[in-house]
Amino acid sequence: NSTNPLDKIPRAYYTHTINGLQLNFGEEKTPMDEQTPKINWKEKFSKEQICTIPNFLSFFRLVLIPFIIWTYVVQEPYWALALIVLSGVTDVVDGFIARKFHMVTDFGKGLDPIADKLTQGVIMIALIFNFPRMWVPVVIMAFKKALAFTLRFIAFKKTQIVQSAEWHGKLTTVLLYLMSVPHI
Repeated sequence: NSTNPLDKIPRAYYTHTINGLQLNFGEEKTPMDEQTPKINWKEKFSKEQICTIPNFLSFFRLVLIPFIIWTYVVQEPYWALALIVLSGVTDVVDGFIARKFHMVTDFGKGLDPIADKLTQGVIMIALIFNFPRMWVPVVIMAFKKALAFTLRFIAFKKTQIVQSAEWHGKLTTVLLYLMSVPHI
């Protein structure tokens, strides 16, 4: 039996500072390691997580991407515009259905922004062909999206919580679509 009160603190949490030098004692686990639940991948990718109407709409938007490219490349701008509008409408509808009918899933929280960003990227890259200076916003957007993805991934690794899209991301999508329409 020790009379030192510091011996009662679990070793994983014991830190001592001597002359500005921080010393950590004990295991390499941190308090966060013990609080963070482990990921149950079978639950994240279960039929119930994947097979929802909002997720099917997000998959549909992914399927639309090659058709948007094709109609734009073969100089059918009205069809390309119609597909972009259809993609935008399904984006709004899938979010509405997910929230209204309690169909929000972690899988959908990941799939929806992927469909958004791929569609936005395709629109921006397609516009570069007719408007060469569009490369500037494309590079800025790509950097912003890569940074946001990296930060969300780090947050997910630490908390095991999938972050939903926020209002400013939705506003950016609407503004991008509105800016793109006259140029298609």
